[in-house]
Amino acid sequence: MIGLDAGSAGRVLGRRAGAVRTAAHRGLRRLAMLLERQSPAATPVGVEGAPPPRTGSGSSLRTPPQTKPADG
Repeated sequence: MIGLDAGSAGRVLGRRAGAVRTAAHRGLRRLAMLLERQSPAATPVGVEGAPPPRTGSGSSLRTPPQTKPADG
């Protein structure tokens, strides 16, 4: 269940947290297998037309803009 941890999802589904984690892991493994089967090995899996991922440290997204001190 999207947005819930294993314990919360387990309570909603009536399952133990470990069973939820196991099911999620198996589902992700199966999805990866299906995606590998669909696309050739040389072609990266992704959405056509989507921009490539950003490179670099990404620090420009975290640092606030620099301001000049006011004259006073």
